[in-house]
Amino acid sequence: MIFFQSIKGRLTFSLVAGLMVMYLCAGVAFYQIAKSFLTDQFDDQLTAWVNNISEMFDFEEGATDDEFQNTIFDNQYRLSDKKYYQVWTDKGTTVSKSLSLESHVLPFNHVGLHEYGFLDINLPGGVQGRGVVFSYVNHRMDESLPPVYTFQETHNTLVIMLAHSRENLDEILMVILVCLVGVGAVIVTGSGLIIQRSVKQGLTPLHRIAERTAGIDSDNLAQRFTENRLPEELKPITQRLDDMLGRLEKSFSREKRFTANVAHELRTPIAELRALAEVGLQEDLTGFENIRPYFQDALSVAIQMQGLTESLLTLARIDAGNMAVSMEDLNLEALVSKIVKLYDAKKGARNLETVINCSGMPVIRTDRMLLTTVFTNIISNALSYSPDGTTTAVSLSELETGYCLRVSNQVAKDLSPDDLSRMFEPFWRRDDARSDLAHSGLGLAIVKSCCRLLHISIEASRPSPEVFTLSLFMKEV
Repeated sequence: MIFFQSIKGRLTFSLVAGLMVMYLCAGVAFYQIAKSFLTDQFDDQLTAWVNNISEMFDFEEGATDDEFQNTIFDNQYRLSDKKYYQVWTDKGTTVSKSLSLESHVLPFNHVGLHEYGFLDINLPGGVQGRGVVFSYVNHRMDESLPPVYTFQETHNTLVIMLAHSRENLDEILMVILVCLVGVGAVIVTGSGLIIQRSVKQGLTPLHRIAERTAGIDSDNLAQRFTENRLPEELKPITQRLDDMLGRLEKSFSREKRFTANVAHELRTPIAELRALAEVGLQEDLTGFENIRPYFQDALSVAIQMQGLTESLLTLARIDAGNMAVSMEDLNLEALVSKIVKLYDAKKGARNLETVINCSGMPVIRTDRMLLTTVFTNIISNALSYSPDGTTTAVSLSELETGYCLRVSNQVAKDLSPDDLSRMFEPFWRRDDARSDLAHSGLGLAIVKSCCRLLHISIEASRPSPEVFTLSLFMKEV
């Protein structure tokens, strides 16, 4: 069964079996055609012999022509190649038979006048033979007969059978059959070897792909399978493998960056806590007023670490599909206005302005908590990274399939296309030094995951060098 579990085994078996069936059909057809042709020739010889007998044999008034008794048909009983005949009246009464029949009797078969019938019979000695039956009106052509004398006037209808051994015919057919079987065995065996080798060579590219696949691990995901020498049938497979390797390579890269970023984000507050502890131990702190600043700093660091941890847990729950989604009808205009007013008090002296152009905002069916998380992180991100004295715009436009909500703000630093593609990765920030401790770099990653749960498409773009825009594509209820 292992043989049929491989592509090579199944292909080889199918091709060889198909070839055997084709050759068997062709061999049977050829044998039947040859048998029919040789049998027809044999029957033609029997027909010629029975015609000769009918012309020479004469029977009148219950007596057989004496001349016929001296013909070769009755003198050949000593020969090995014997012919046999028997003559009947149309009533089945035997008139004459060849001496070679001895005590054997040929079967009587009635046929129409001047018609021939052929059949296989048993001859003396158990020999297989074939005979021809012919019915005719007996009349000896004699010049003394009047010209008006006709066959019908004699009423002398005879039935004659001539038989001959068919051993030579059967031997020829057996030779043909043996040759067909032998040639077929050679052809099938040779074809099987050729097919097996051809299938093996045809599957060589698959073996190469398997060998290269076996050597892939997390350290060499950069290799690809696509090459010009591959058959056209395998190119779609290798293209899918290359796409999968590309996605795996990006995923592993993100995982490595994520691990490094988590370590970096946790290292800073832990270092601060250690520094506070070391300074506190070195200082002579006896009064509460002297200890209080250290507690305040430690609390600030603990709050920062708690926020980071909660953000990581939220992101993990969303990505794992453990975040429950509770759908309800929600007015976008009220939700956006509420979040914008919440951040108005936090603008301080930065002279930031938020413009909302969302007249006629629709009602959509969504999860209130998740969508609030999305808008809160987006607006917070826009206000935090906008230069002082700039404006953040929130606008809504109607599309054929729903609505598009855009949040645009000016940026102080240039963003490259690579920055836009990595912007939704956890802990990614344009500033490699990560000097801004107020942001962990998880906001847009959480936004992306929440949008995936809500079936909202999100895109980051640069309409102009100074403007950065996040677009949310939503469907109306």
